[in-house]
Amino acid sequence: MSSRVSSDVVLSSKGYSFITIVEPFTEPQYSSKKFSDIIPEFSRIELGEERLYLHQYEAYLALSSGFNVVLTAGTGSGKTEAWILYVLEKTRSLRDFHALALYPTLALANDQIKRIEKYTSLLGKQVVQIDSVKKDEIIKKSGLPALRVSIGASSIIISNPAFILHDLKKYMLKPGSALLAPVYSKLDLLVIDELDFYGPRSLALLLAVIDILSKISDRKLQVVVLSAGIANPQDLCNYLTSVTSR
Repeated sequence: MSSRVSSDVVLSSKGYSFITIVEPFTEPQYSSKKFSDIIPEFSRIELGEERLYLHQYEAYLALSSGFNVVLTAGTGSGKTEAWILYVLEKTRSLRDFHALALYPTLALANDQIKRIEKYTSLLGKQVVQIDSVKKDEIIKKSGLPALRVSIGASSIIISNPAFILHDLKKYMLKPGSALLAPVYSKLDLLVIDELDFYGPRSLALLLAVIDILSKISDRKLQVVVLSAGIANPQDLCNYLTSVTSR
């Protein structure tokens, strides 16, 4: 059996001076919609009978209306569900819909990836995780041609900015040499999660990636940015509008 230990007690015992700030609990606002109201297949899992948080439903509606979305919400607030519902709804009506989700590292996004795979499996859709390590593992096991086929057939690609930036450099030099070349040209949605993880230099590179992908895609790219906190969300919204015309 384990018990919770107050961090105040631990820090005091170590002789540290600190200030404790306690934020009051706030009950989240809920919408009137259940997950299964949007994706009927969700009725097969417990989440299907849960009502969406208001911010989840508003993000879904904004995406469905063709807007980019910048969503700031705390950890554990269901930011992943805010965009995955839109993707799943789109893949129900459009067989050729493609999303690219970027996380700082795949290891850090393990929980989100498990949820994404669980949800997409309800509709029989394919998700591919790809970074330098995963790429080598898959090629060793199945070969490069099989990996390319899998990528082309997937509805959602999950990767990290470092891998995508490296692959885009290949694309700019010789499009056919890029592993994700078939996806770039028909990319519908780009998701960037945990924006607050990145420093100024990495953030600048991310913005460049958004610009490049928007130019490469033959479709009008939509962008979703998720974060626990963004200092200047309006500036980011303005940038996304300038590069995607949304």
